[in-house]
Amino acid sequence: MNTSKLAERSKHYVRAVQAVMLGESCGGAEGECFTEEDMQELSSGKAQAAAGILTSMRPFRQLRTEFLNLDVGGKIEVLRAIRECYKPTWETLGRVSSEGQTQAGQDAEKTLAAAVAEYLENGTDVSSAVFAQQTAPPPTQETLTPAQTVASKKCSTVTAPDTNWNLIWQDDFDGPTLDYSKWECEVNAFGGGNEELQIYTDFPKNVRIENGRLVIEAHRQQGAISGTVREITSGRVRSKHRGDWKFGRFEICAKIPFGRGIWPAIWMLPTDDVYGPWAASGEIDIMEAFGREPGQILGTLHYGATWPNNASNGPVRYTLPLSKHFSDDFHVFTLEWTADKIRWFVDDNCFRESPMSEWHSSSGPSPAPFDQRFHLIFNVAVGGKPVDPPDNTTPFPVRLEIDWVKVYTQHEIKL
Repeated sequence: MNTSKLAERSKHYVRAVQAVMLGESCGGAEGECFTEEDMQELSSGKAQAAAGILTSMRPFRQLRTEFLNLDVGGKIEVLRAIRECYKPTWETLGRVSSEGQTQAGQDAEKTLAAAVAEYLENGTDVSSAVFAQQTAPPPTQETLTPAQTVASKKCSTVTAPDTNWNLIWQDDFDGPTLDYSKWECEVNAFGGGNEELQIYTDFPKNVRIENGRLVIEAHRQQGAISGTVREITSGRVRSKHRGDWKFGRFEICAKIPFGRGIWPAIWMLPTDDVYGPWAASGEIDIMEAFGREPGQILGTLHYGATWPNNASNGPVRYTLPLSKHFSDDFHVFTLEWTADKIRWFVDDNCFRESPMSEWHSSSGPSPAPFDQRFHLIFNVAVGGKPVDPPDNTTPFPVRLEIDWVKVYTQHEIKL
């Protein structure tokens, strides 16, 4: 199989469908992607009305069949080609070349490209949700400081130490379902590399929107994936290929669970693994908690070389005053990440600062590995090496609730 041709065809598919979504004509290679019957199906809205554009159309089903037959290197080449669509030249699709329209087009195609990558990798089709978002009115863009925005909803106001920040990305979870243009549910039974006990699913009982919050809930209930059976189900949500950032301020308003064997986390992993597999390309733990210590959270960096020759910085612990528990109320967990340092906050209290002299990479010069794109991850793990196994005192079901997420960049930094 010619991997390069398949990769190129994948890019044309993304751009052709996006053109039809936006009511534009497409010619050249894009125009040759689909038969006349395929194009009529797209244009008439039959595909959009179906469960998903990708699963309902023959060309995409064929594309995934070919993709699954590739070796690992071939799959990586195809996915990289699709990701090139994140920065397309929109004039080739006939868009008016004004700055605002061009940016809107790039954002739209980035979303669809992420949906195609997700479909090829995991067979999950979120294209209908993508199409619905493309036809909705665009949001108003504003420049806000953290202090102006975080006072809404359930968390108290947080004043940033440096208010020279520009809000670039957020989710208030106010829709009826998870916004799949920003998030994906990971489905696996691999135990996270830590001998964890849960299986991660996309079942509504494990991941859902409820009362304007993202709920990730662990149940003591059997689940199975591809022949692997586990006695506990849970959820893991990430922004990979939907929200990826190099430097920024990340604010997450959340209420975290407690209980023996419960291990909730708000963290970040590298999107591209530029410096190699874990932990050579880094890991940033904004917040993780061991359920046996309900008033305490940890902030940690992982870096160095590939496991088992990796290193870590921390963890550094933050304990709530007056013997309070994090499960009692919502708190704002914040990470400020710049080229020369990383800082951790809880409710505007900075509890650790790590200058770049405290980390290193075996595969690149300082400030590697924390000089590449990372994405957000929220999950509730159960059991595993750092925590005790659950027992009869563990109050299943337990839930991590995310009220809102906001991402800022400093004005002088270009992402």
